Amino acid sequence: VRSVDHSHSGYATSVAENWYDNLTVAGNTSLNPFFYGTYLGPTKKNEPVTRSKKQAFQADAVGAMKQLGPEHFKTPHTFRLEWQPGRGGSLDWFSKSYKKVDENGTVFHMEGDGKGQDWEHSLHIPDFALDEAMGSKIPEEPSYVIFNTAISSTWAFPYNVPDWCPKCYDCYDPKCQCSFNPGFCAMMKTGKVALKIDSVRVYQSRDD
Repeated sequence: VRSVDHSHSGYATSVAENWYDNLTVAGNTSLNPFFYGTYLGPTKKNEPVTRSKKQAFQADAVGAMKQLGPEHFKTPHTFRLEWQPGRGGSLDWFSKSYKKVDENGTVFHMEGDGKGQDWEHSLHIPDFALDEAMGSKIPEEPSYVIFNTAISSTWAFPYNVPDWCPKCYDCYDPKCQCSFNPGFCAMMKTGKVALKIDSVRVYQSRDD
């Protein structure tokens, strides 16, 4: 268990990105720092979420973020998750990409335009990385896979707003418009913010 420096910053004394070794990310994927070793302390007045001193906690969730581009919203895409539970297992996330060469001759994987035919190994979480750091393991109990559209109350909102801005988060209140990025409320009011799923296919090894 990582110790927390309550007398000073209130954050974990070890660097969050070093909690787990041997996690691999590729392409437009990066570790999610928001819950990865972050101390979520009491919130301040007017923050879009509220958390009291008793509700503050040290987060320790291993997850990743996939950076989306404009084409992700125009073209269907295929993703893949491989889940090998228990000791010796792993969690692996794949997306479609294809190789391109830039003007310097560097080969890179192009993602997001719907033309990818190769599986890009975007995230790899091996069981031994969890075991060595915390004694935990890849979950082997029945679990859910959730597909949803989540609009975060703490990401993508402007950090620097004018002093006169009331810092409220209600798109229907004109005085709150200064707390949002331009066009955000207009996008939400269109009602076209949706995640469309064509199909979900589930496979299991015959002898599992």
